Amino acid sequence: MFLAALLLAQDVDVHFSPGLQDRVAAELRDARASVDVAMFHFTSERLARALAARRRDGLRVRVLLDAGQADPDFVRRLREDRIDVRLAALKDEGARFHHKFAVLDESLVITGSYNWTYRADVASREHLVILRDVPASRKFHAEFERLWTEFSRP
Repeated sequence: MFLAALLLAQDVDVHFSPGLQDRVAAELRDARASVDVAMFHFTSERLARALAARRRDGLRVRVLLDAGQADPDFVRRLREDRIDVRLAALKDEGARFHHKFAVLDESLVITGSYNWTYRADVASREHLVILRDVPASRKFHAEFERLWTEFSRP
């Protein structure tokens, strides 16, 4: 499904590390109504601050994280900033919630290999794809909604 969405997308931007935090932060600043994040590993203070700023501006901001990777102090700080956070605890031993995507305003998708961590941006070799395509965004948003419901315990 991802590859088909990528090939059919109306507008695609591709970026490589370093500099991915800058790109994501810029896209977050442009969000107008909602930001939904499904992320395996998220520890970037800069991106957490960007999400908190969007929340203070009145946007709906939701974050779904892998329960095994989530840092409890980081999750607490997100929640203190009134960001809705849920932890995805998969039942199969060793299974991971390995998604790495965000849907902004149900019309833009940020996805790729990049976990939202400082180290992934500056030390690893990562990629980021930005899809400005409503049909693809609707599919990612539907999946986010399904997962948000599945992991309904905060």
